[in-house]
Amino acid sequence: MKLLNRDTKILENVKPPFYKVSYDEAIEILQSKGLKIKWGDDIGADEERVLTMQFDKPILLHHFPEQVKAFYHRNDPSRPETH
Repeated sequence: MKLLNRDTKILENVKPPFYKVSYDEAIEILQSKGLKIKWGDDIGADEERVLTMQFDKPILLHHFPEQVKAFYHRNDPSRPETH
């Protein structure tokens, strides 16, 4: 990173535990930031960028809608419409 003249100070926060954000919470955050997204839409690179700007270290997104993830993801028994 020195070679690229990048400030690495922000990387000091990249230590567990990381934030756990549900898909529901992520949709609320994105909507509050003015993005046109609704429950059931996939979260792509543009949405991920907006989400990551809200936190000071990595986030783990969980409980995606079943229709936006591959068949091999396990459903949550307490909420079968999500993975």
